[in-house]
Order: sequence, then C-alpha cells, then structure tokens
Amino acid sequence: MAAYRLKLRLLTVVLFAIAALVSYSALQQSSRLFRQLEVDSLEEFPGQPHPRDVKPTDHKKRGIPVVDKGKSNEKPGDGPQFERNHPGNVSGAVQPKCSATVTILVPSMRPFKAWREYEHLMSEFSHHSTQLGDANLRSLHLQCPSQRCDVDIRVTTDEEYLNTSDAVIVNMFPNALKDNLLDFLSHLRQILHPKTHWFFYGVESPQMMTYWDPNIAEIQYHHSITYHSEADIRLPYGRYLPNRRSDQRSSTTTRDWSANKTALIAWMASNCDNTFWPRYEFVIELKKHVPVDMYGGCGTLTCLPAMSEKCTNLVAGYKFYLSLENAECDEYITEKVWSNALLQGAVPVVYGGRKEAYQQILPPKSFIHIGDFDSVQHLASYLQILDQNDNMYNMYHAWRERGSVQAVYPPLDPQLFCEVVPFVLTPPPAFRTVKNSGYFKACKSRTGTFVDKDSLKSFVAWE
Repeated sequence: MAAYRLKLRLLTVVLFAIAALVSYSALQQSSRLFRQLEVDSLEEFPGQPHPRDVKPTDHKKRGIPVVDKGKSNEKPGDGPQFERNHPGNVSGAVQPKCSATVTILVPSMRPFKAWREYEHLMSEFSHHSTQLGDANLRSLHLQCPSQRCDVDIRVTTDEEYLNTSDAVIVNMFPNALKDNLLDFLSHLRQILHPKTHWFFYGVESPQMMTYWDPNIAEIQYHHSITYHSEADIRLPYGRYLPNRRSDQRSSTTTRDWSANKTALIAWMASNCDNTFWPRYEFVIELKKHVPVDMYGGCGTLTCLPAMSEKCTNLVAGYKFYLSLENAECDEYITEKVWSNALLQGAVPVVYGGRKEAYQQILPPKSFIHIGDFDSVQHLASYLQILDQNDNMYNMYHAWRERGSVQAVYPPLDPQLFCEVVPFVLTPPPAFRTVKNSGYFKACKSRTGTFVDKDSLKSFVAWE
C-alpha cells in the first residue's frame, strides 16, 4: 500500500510539471507577440515626440489636394515649390496616415481678407473647412501625399486648441498681436507642451516688420519660414530654373527681344512715401532724363484693377521695368522682379539688396543694378544706349536660352503647411531669436524708420 501511494504522488508531480510547462510556453508565446506588436507600432511612426503628434486621419473629412504651382510644367521633377534646408520628405507614406495639427496664431480669419497674398488660403477655408466647437473656429484638412502625415490647419489664439497643436506659426499678421506680443508668446511657451514646434513666418522685409512692431525682433522660434536662404522652409517670391543639358537649345536662331516693344520704362507703385530709401524721389529724378511711364498711386497713369494680371501684362510692351523694393535688404526680391519684369519679357532695373545678392538668385546677366552707376543721369544714359543697340539689349535676355523663371509667391499656396510635417516628427531644437537670424541681419539698416523725402541728395546705393 505504501508503494502504491508513492507511485500516485510521483504521477501527480509529473502531471503538475507538464501542466506548468505548457502554461509557461503559452505565456512566452503571448509575450513575444505583444512585444512584436509594440515594435510594429513604434516602427510605423518612428521618432514621434509624444502621442498627440500622430492622430488617425478622419476619413470623413474632405481632403483637398492643392496644386503645387511652383513646379515647372515644362520639366517635371524640378523640385518642390518650397525649399527645405533640413529633413527631406518621407517617401512611401505609411497607413493608416496620421494628421499633424498646425495653428496659425491669429485671433480670427478676419485679417486674411485684407491681404491678397492669402486669397488662395481664404478660398480653401471658405469651401473646404469644417467647423470646430467655436462657431468662428474652423479647421482645414490638407492632404499631403509626399509626407508621412496630412495637416489640419486652424486659425486661433484660444489656449484650449493651442494645447493640441503640433506646430504654431507666429507672425503671419505682424500687427495682430502688437499690444502684448512678447508677453502672450512667453505665456504660451510656459503652458503649451514643451514639444510643440514654433515657426516664425516672415515674407515681408525685416525693416518693414520692425516698423510695424519692434518687438518682432525678439520673437523666439524653433524653425523659420521666410524668403531668405537661411530659412528652414524657404518661401521665395520666385526662382530661376536652369535647363538640363538635354534641354539646351541647339538652334542658332536668337529671338530679338526688342521687337514689338513700344515704350522704354514702366513703373507700377502705390506706396510713394513709406519706404526705407528715397525710391519715389529716385524715379522722379530718373524721369527728368528718360521717359518713365508711372502707373498707380505714385504716377499719372491708371490700370484697374490694380496688381491684376491685366495690368502686369502691360509691361510686355516695355523694354525695362523698375523693380525697386521699398526696403534695402539682401534676398528680398519680390514679384516686382519675377512677375512684373522677367515673366513679361522686360529687363528689370533693380534695387533693394546688394548686387551680389541679386546675382545669387536671379538668372545670370538678367538685370541692371542701380548701384553700378555714379548718378541717376548715368543710369538714364545707359538705358538709352541699350534702347538704341538691339544687340546689347538682347544680351540681357541671353539667359532665356538656358533656363526659365517661375513666380512662386504671392499668393500663398496652402501646400506650404505640408512642409511642416517632417519637423514635428522629431523633438524641437533650441529656441532662436529673430534678431539673430540671417533673415533679420540681411538689411542695410534695422531701425524700421522711413526716409525723408529730401534724402535723395545724400542717398548712396547699397552696392
């Protein structure tokens, strides 16, 4: 009997051991599966700073693919409209696609209506946005095919919504927060998630920014969106696209760009007084020596609606166009050069930045810089020489055989905000200050003070 009880105990122990071994094996398999799911989840969106950076896309929202107007329709693949100086686009978006929330720090959409640069963005909000909790707050969903995430754009200063933002864009309207700009930004940096990315937006010259609000120079940010080559996301007014070697023209026939030109010089402007160099006085002095047709509020000729394509097309009948900026800042080369002159077949007479800044950005030998002349009279004499010599004049158009130009801005293409995505997928860098940026330092003067009308006598062009 004792032997029987011993055998029974041994059998019980063996059965218990087998059961324990089976349970342990199942647990190990489950653990491995769970760990794999964790790895798969992390690999799907690597580098996310915090959970709110990736949100499942609401497929009920209306996606609005926006055409990238900066791409050449002649040479596909020339590159995106907006130039990023940091991480590139992510190819092969992972499903399900996430959405990054981008907030434009402005109290409401009302200021957008006054700026023609934002008419495209306004149109998209009007036709494709969805209402959020506040009756005046709407969200615009942008599809970003080349990015890992799509983008939801909001326009608000409401802290409740700012708390769910992956990126905040400051200074799209420099006067919107003028009364308490720095205090409000300091407050937001304290209460918002530390991994929120702050973007500084600046497409006007730093001189004009400082005139509007000197405190703009003290804004702190992680990334910049400006026309300057230093910008993290560069938004140029235009660009020069050299032809590929295979596209080089082999024809020996050269177009005479002086043909069908019925007038000499055109200038279109309505800002006669609020400039940082004596621009209006310069044009009046030039007009004493050579014919200048002055359109708009600063002249006697009228074309309506102002700044329309109809008016811009008038320049095609002129040999030269005065592409004179209101500020003296390097790389601040606006539509006055791209849309008003080069795309109309006119030679731009330029001033704003130094000549070398124009040489770095514009087509080679495509412009005349006023800093090359000792006086306004000498400039006028040179323009008259070119008017009488078609071969010399056509030399300023020779670049057209080797490339083309594109106007990029204005208006603002909403697809710009898709370029924010790669930045918000990594932790933000250290804060920078506007006044220390290459964008801000690129001006001859940083005082933000308009010049006096009688300052032409002492004016010396920035060479």
